[in-house]
Amino acid sequence: AVVSTQSTGGREKELVPLWSQHRSSFTSLFYDGHVAFTSAMVGDVEGVEELGRNMQGYIGNTNRTGWNKDATEQFGPDLMAGCQEMARGDYEKAATALARSVPGLIKVIHGSKSQKSVFSVLLAHCAVVSGSGVEEAMEHLEWVRKDNKAGSLAPLQQRLWNKLSSHHHHDKK
Repeated sequence: AVVSTQSTGGREKELVPLWSQHRSSFTSLFYDGHVAFTSAMVGDVEGVEELGRNMQGYIGNTNRTGWNKDATEQFGPDLMAGCQEMARGDYEKAATALARSVPGLIKVIHGSKSQKSVFSVLLAHCAVVSGSGVEEAMEHLEWVRKDNKAGSLAPLQQRLWNKLSSHHHHDKK
C-alpha cells in the first residue's frame, strides 16, 4: 500500500523501481538506508525486508571491517526496523526505532548535510503522524534546519518540513 499520509511530490514513486534492481546486496548504510526509507515511503514492505536481510548478511560477514561495518552494526538494525514499520504504516513503532538510530547515524555516515538530515526528517514525520514524541521530533528537526542554514533543504526535505511544521503548529492551537 502506498503511504498516503505524505505529500512529497511523488519522486519516491519514480525512484523505488529504479533502486529495486540494486537490492540484491548490501553496499553501505548510507546508500541502502536511502533505498530503505524511499521504499518505506511507498509502502514497499518486501523491499525493505530484503534490504534488512542483506544488511544482516553484511553484518555477519567477518571479512568486512571498518567504519561502515561499525556504523551498520550500531545503527543499521534500528534504521531498517523503523523503515519496515513505516512501510507497514505503524508510525509509532517506526518513530521509536528511528529515534534509537537516527541521532547517532547522522553523525557517522558520510554525505552532504541534506543527504544525512533526511533521516531526521523521516524520524520527525513518523513521530508527528503517530502523535508520539512530537515535541522532541520538532526540536530535532529545528536543529536539522539550522544545521542546513534554513534555506538549503533539499526539495523532499522542504516539502516534509512544510507539512510537519503546519501539522505541528495546527496541533498547538
